[in-house]
Amino acid sequence: MAVLLLTISSVLAGEPYKNFKVAVYSRSYETAKIGDLNYIAPIWEEITRQVHVDKIYLETHRDLLIVDEATLVKAKKFFADRGVQTAGGITLTVNESNNFETFCYTNPEHRKKVKEIIEFTAKHFDELILDDFFFHNLEV
Repeated sequence: MAVLLLTISSVLAGEPYKNFKVAVYSRSYETAKIGDLNYIAPIWEEITRQVHVDKIYLETHRDLLIVDEATLVKAKKFFADRGVQTAGGITLTVNESNNFETFCYTNPEHRKKVKEIIEFTAKHFDELILDDFFFHNLEV
């Protein structure tokens, strides 16, 4: 019983886990709102009451929504102030609601946009992850 109570109190205190790390992912829709502390503070408080988070992937693009630079900087600071590592995330969708439409990599304009998105994200993070929408929609 004492071991169980110590384990529970460790989790509730938000201490790191011994054998694994926890990472979460913020879609660009949510990342774009993180600049507003009234939005993120209560959400983050609820999450960290339940689990210790070591890293958050902040998505910079999804469905042609690119998180603005000022918001991204605020988001990174918010998590850094709480000892949480940040990394970039990218979803290469153009319109998810249209059968998960992605960029067409044979289209020069689409490749140019993808390059801009990746360069923007790499400017802010040493690490980035491509969400699972890295497939090809061929324009015909």
